[in-house]
Amino acid sequence: MGQKYLLDTNVVLDFMGRKLPENSRVLLSKIIDDQINISAINKMELLGFKHTEQNLIAFVSFSEVYHIDDEVIDKTIDLRKKYELQFIDSYFI
Repeated sequence: MGQKYLLDTNVVLDFMGRKLPENSRVLLSKIIDDQINISAINKMELLGFKHTEQNLIAFVSFSEVYHIDDEVIDKTIDLRKKYELQFIDSYFI
């Protein structure tokens, strides 16, 4: 697809739980087929449930996990301020 996307935890959960509308599911499937990108925060949130389903564990194991370093932290702060984002995991790659 050319552009990289960092998937949000709730989007992954809704996708895996088949809670997304069909057109959103199709688009997300194309993004996921290209490359799955999640942050270290997403990994902690997705695997931090007491009873984590095997398909969610597999999904995370196939993901490219972006770790948090000062560059990511600084860019996230800048984006949050610039776009008045509510959540800190709103960082795009």
